[in-house]
Amino acid sequence: MREKNKALQRMAYAFLVGLQDLLTLELFVKALIRLFAKTDIYFERKSLSLLKLKLERESRLVGIENQEVLGQLLEPLESKIASIYAAEEGARSQLMPDALHCLELLAIKIAAMDPKRWQSTLRRVVGLLGKISLEYRASALMACASICVGIGLHALPSSAKLVTYTVEVLQEASVEDRLLRLSAVTALQTFVVHLKELMNPHISDVLTAAVGIVTMDDRLLRARQGLLTALVANVPCRLLLQPLANVYSHYALQVDGDGALKLLFRFSQDIMGAMHSSDIAAHLPALSKFFFSALDLTLLRATDSLSQMLQLQNAVATAFGALVLRLNEVLFKPIFLKFVEWAGLGQQTDAIGRSEGAGTLRSGQSQLPARAMMATRVICELTSTLKSLFVTYYTYML
Repeated sequence: MREKNKALQRMAYAFLVGLQDLLTLELFVKALIRLFAKTDIYFERKSLSLLKLKLERESRLVGIENQEVLGQLLEPLESKIASIYAAEEGARSQLMPDALHCLELLAIKIAAMDPKRWQSTLRRVVGLLGKISLEYRASALMACASICVGIGLHALPSSAKLVTYTVEVLQEASVEDRLLRLSAVTALQTFVVHLKELMNPHISDVLTAAVGIVTMDDRLLRARQGLLTALVANVPCRLLLQPLANVYSHYALQVDGDGALKLLFRFSQDIMGAMHSSDIAAHLPALSKFFFSALDLTLLRATDSLSQMLQLQNAVATAFGALVLRLNEVLFKPIFLKFVEWAGLGQQTDAIGRSEGAGTLRSGQSQLPARAMMATRVICELTSTLKSLFVTYYTYML
């Protein structure tokens, strides 16, 4: 008898699948809620698949009336996620990615309609992030990101914990966890774009994690570049300067930090290009300190690869050129004269400073010739950038 009932229920499900396009949304939702009440894994899987298919296919489910009907699914779906989590292990726990994906799709459709209601949903999903299996966390991160897009600043109560956890996931995930790392980077980009007012306390952590990614995966590299571009586009550039300095100091102390440093200098180049001229003038002392420290870093940093060293020097020279391009003559001349003194050009000087904790000086190589070589790369960059405008400054180097 029990098997007969199951067979009839499966026939009813097949009938629902065949007629779903003919049913009104209200009837479809009512039928789906009844399916959600089933604890049989077959019906649980099928009901989630049915909801996923409906939400992915129906672009017309955006009207206010339809949103209200779809809103009836939120509570049953949350209960389903909770019950799947309670199952811990086994076949039923494998339904978690599908359930979270359905929640993500539902948030895209209706979260903006009732942000306070979804605020509590976000809190519950964030609470699951550190508890569910590693393989399911990518789905949870994407669900959180979609909810944040919908509810905006209503995500404030959960934002600190969410961003902190996402950064930790990105830093701790292994190279093999491609999907998880990609989801973490994508989620961080979503937070930067849609929760930019809430991101200021987290910028240093986000930037540290982003430039520290080691990968050859094209999708992850593109996602990381998208995150860095989003930071420049959505956060006032003056607020990026201190995080830039903080992250630079962190990786300058790392023996294997060359890749992150090169990426940081390219990031600083983007900041210079986007920063308002008045902000550059106001923060020029800090910018000058940063770039002269970076120039020293190219001399003090030990590396086993000549190619790596040249790439690092080129990254610093290009970033310095991006700053110079934004300066008028009044602001540029003092910086340039300081550069000439730093390089020992046009005069011999023993006043050679050291960058704090930057690394190990290559043995047997005095700093003055090394500075002159680095200065040559910078001068080539300035000549390429300023062209004929730079000719008059050659007199200071003779």
